[in-house]
Amino acid sequence: MVTCTVNDFWVIVISYAVYNKSTAPTYKDGINATWNFTLIQKNMIWSDAQNYCRHSYTDLATVRNKKDNDLIRPMVTSQAWIGLFQDTWKWSDLSNSSFRNWKNGQNANKNNTCALAQVTWPGTWDMTPCDEKHPFICYDVHTENRKLNVWFSK
Repeated sequence: MVTCTVNDFWVIVISYAVYNKSTAPTYKDGINATWNFTLIQKNMIWSDAQNYCRHSYTDLATVRNKKDNDLIRPMVTSQAWIGLFQDTWKWSDLSNSSFRNWKNGQNANKNNTCALAQVTWPGTWDMTPCDEKHPFICYDVHTENRKLNVWFSK
């Protein structure tokens, strides 16, 4: 809560966030926020999927923990790009999440590989050449800020 005086009146500004429990809550830029995951049923190479997500959403999905992985798992009907790419395995949004869920034997360093979430090995990830075309999962950060001004005369 922030208070300040303006023309002999008190102004109280309250900022808060609202999120749906089916999405993943996070803390971003000092306020609560919600990550909404969306499966895009267009087959694209990884870099085109990244551009699409950055233009229409926030970025390709960053899977920060098991809860996020459990949220995206039912969305994937076969395979879908997520935001992890081979550059010592970094997330597309450059976040520092260390969560990984590789299929056994699939975490070796290979050039030009990106991470693909898949159903055949439920919820695990596979390394795939980035120039293959697959559906993909984007995330969007939604915040809801509300301002309440209250004036009291002196």
